[in-house]
Amino acid sequence: MKNESSFALFRLPDEKTPTLLIQEKTKPELLLEYTDLNNRSGFVVAPFRLTEKTPVVLIHPERELTDWKSIETCFDTGRLSPFFSSSRKNTDEREAYRRTFAVFMNALKSRQIDKLVLSRSVYQAFPDNFSPLRTFYKACHRYPNAFVYLCYTPQSGCWMGSSPELLLRRKHDVFQAVALAGTKKAESAISGWDDKNRTEQRIVADYFCNLLSNYAAEWEEGVTETVTAGNVVHLSTAFQFHYPQSERLGDLLAHFHPSPAVCGFPKEEAYRFIEKNEGYDREYYSGFIGQLSSTEEVNLYVNLRCMKIGANRLQLFAGSGLMVQSTEQSEWEETEEKLKTMQQIIENE
Repeated sequence: MKNESSFALFRLPDEKTPTLLIQEKTKPELLLEYTDLNNRSGFVVAPFRLTEKTPVVLIHPERELTDWKSIETCFDTGRLSPFFSSSRKNTDEREAYRRTFAVFMNALKSRQIDKLVLSRSVYQAFPDNFSPLRTFYKACHRYPNAFVYLCYTPQSGCWMGSSPELLLRRKHDVFQAVALAGTKKAESAISGWDDKNRTEQRIVADYFCNLLSNYAAEWEEGVTETVTAGNVVHLSTAFQFHYPQSERLGDLLAHFHPSPAVCGFPKEEAYRFIEKNEGYDREYYSGFIGQLSSTEEVNLYVNLRCMKIGANRLQLFAGSGLMVQSTEQSEWEETEEKLKTMQQIIENE
């Protein structure tokens, strides 16, 4: 980071060994349209909202390492010194959330929009002995079924995350996408799902059905299952399909992202509403991140359960899907549970 070398350290779900990609001699590509990803390969860091400040960043690796010992030699494993002594007061966060929630619910109750995703960010001090590499290790151990990453480019800054949500995967010419929505605490998984969560998830699944009907050569919808992600569980529906224009994955991604899982429905109306009313810039939170290739494997994940590692503090992100049945207390508690995904690996370092 001091040398402004771009890198992506990541571990795919259910794998034991991470991969480190490094670009030192040149700069990553900066793209202002998702369709610019057509016929390109590399490691992608894409934002929720494309702007000149938050472009799609495409790392073209010059080195690739796939064993722990070699990876460790590339990092200064010393601890970062804290410069920030206190986090923002939770009472301020709570009141701000309450006001924004009311604005979002007014839109839902007036039937302008069927679903909206309301997110927030929380600033947190560095623990005294915070080490990004060791925190990455902890995330790999604690969340074996997630896509875990630590990534830096001069354009995006430094981000770390543990995402449960696959956006797009290709293996042996078969593509997979996942509609993931609906949330509750993991300990309540046996109690079944209420109508609010089932409807929220079905909106996302139907969106994928419509997209694949228009763009896939053939496709299949799997059964909806309950999956665990840290302290919470979600409803998940997997889709398999064939996409003959593999050199035009950027076109497909422009339709897939942002999905109703991170935005809302109808998509365009929800997107514009969030941009106007959410009250902060999500940057790369709820964008997508991972490996892209027109000829080889693709592993792209929605950038959830993540944090931005700043010069003097951490910024953690979480959101939840709002429906007309939502209550402010339950949605606040859901974001609190999701924030714990990162909080539990940075505490007690």
